[in-house]
Amino acid sequence: MSGLLGGLGRAQKRTQGFPLPAQVPGIGALVRIVGVEEDHWLGADGRPSRVEDIDTDAIAVAAPRGRGDLEPPADGEEVELRWPSGRGVYGLRVRVVERYRDGVALWWCEPAGPLVTVQRRAFVRARASGGQVHVGLTLRGSDVSIADGYVVDLSEGGLRASVSGWGGPQVEMMVVVRLTAPSAFDDDGAPTTWAEHEIMGTVLRWLPSSTTEPGRDLVDVSIEFWQPVPHADELRSVVFAWQRAARRRGAD
Repeated sequence: MSGLLGGLGRAQKRTQGFPLPAQVPGIGALVRIVGVEEDHWLGADGRPSRVEDIDTDAIAVAAPRGRGDLEPPADGEEVELRWPSGRGVYGLRVRVVERYRDGVALWWCEPAGPLVTVQRRAFVRARASGGQVHVGLTLRGSDVSIADGYVVDLSEGGLRASVSGWGGPQVEMMVVVRLTAPSAFDDDGAPTTWAEHEIMGTVLRWLPSSTTEPGRDLVDVSIEFWQPVPHADELRSVVFAWQRAARRRGAD
């Protein structure tokens, strides 16, 4: 039944190739499906998906919306599943072996390679300068606030912030980052205008802050933004402006 959209459950089981690693995310967890061939329609940054089922030797993910459910992949086509972990971003190359539509279009995938840690792109990072940059965090898919505070350092790939009201004790948690950042600067590097940004991210780590404020329990939290970031150019401009300001202070 491989190659058909329709039917219920997984028609047959295979045990050849690589085993399904123990670190695969559970049912309902968010993953990204990334193309492994050059110019693949999924692109280098992939499309969001979700784990729908797990078998002893395979994992079922929701077909990416759009072409993923309208134009299913060919038999045996390989893609990569990615998800965050405490050690970084895991990547697992898989082979699409069966496809079904049972309320939601599913791709059953078997491992086609070992579990690897994906090397993140190196982004230029700068320490916040020229005024406090506010950040608010809410759980993805809800309006529940889990933290509120200020950016410590920033790049187009993520940020570190000192926050209070921390309500998210887990790492690998998907959050919405609402960032108020400078959008223009004067000749001395002081911000003249500000802009609001809303960015999806994943909490990589947190720990009690080394700084203290009366009446506030502070936590330092590190967040990786989901790529591609819609405001990457604006964030990059802020980082470069902060770097220039830091060099001027050093020259003074």
